[in-house]
Amino acid sequence: MQRPFTSFPDGWPGVGLMLLRCSLAFELGGRVLQRLFVSASEPAIIHTPDWGVFLIAASLCLGVLTPLAAIAGGVFALASPLVPAIACYCHDNWEIVHVVVFAISVALVGPGAYSIDGRLFGRREIIVPRIPLSGGDQ
Repeated sequence: MQRPFTSFPDGWPGVGLMLLRCSLAFELGGRVLQRLFVSASEPAIIHTPDWGVFLIAASLCLGVLTPLAAIAGGVFALASPLVPAIACYCHDNWEIVHVVVFAISVALVGPGAYSIDGRLFGRREIIVPRIPLSGGDQ
């Protein structure tokens, strides 16, 4: 099976990809945390869309199924003005554009070496054992 990405950059490019993933996750999951801990007027109840956003954000932070989580986050941001149950996540059009552009970037570039996807599907070192030659052909 061919991997979805040809390279998993490490070093500073890998750190940059990790920051891009985490910033998208905090952009999506920050609204859930804000509703839970800052808003004292409402009871701290986690609604069904909150669980979905929380799982997407956790998947992006850890780098698990990164392209799928990024696409799901972008679709969620695009649907937020249309669906009343999730209308509280993105307040203006520029925020929606911001999240969608981040999501497209993460989906296209990939998770990087500092992710669970990078550990599972990343670079491998193949060690070829030396076979001693038999007889006098040394």
